Amino acid sequence: MFRRIQQVLADPNLAYLFLSIGTLGLIYELASPGVGAGGVVGVTLILLSLVGVSVLPVNVVGLLLLGVAAALFVAELFAPGIGAAAAGGTIALALSGVLLFRDARGSR
Repeated sequence: MFRRIQQVLADPNLAYLFLSIGTLGLIYELASPGVGAGGVVGVTLILLSLVGVSVLPVNVVGLLLLGVAAALFVAELFAPGIGAAAAGGTIALALSGVLLFRDARGSR
């Protein structure tokens, strides 16, 4: 039973989605503090994604780009402007999705 749950969490697509949605949940909680649902969901999804990432072969550059994306989204939150930080965060998030997990064949 637990092994099956671990296998589901080890899917690279789910791990990336959990990281992305969890980060956005935390940013939403910072933008509009209130009940805390965004924060709770965000932390839960990030922890579940870390379980998946610990099993998968992860590219460090992808993780760094994900951190840069989160930082740019938070910067846009605290210093709203023309959206340059949000645009950069979106590009970094898309690139981290491409680079986060290595190929199963080990080509990289």
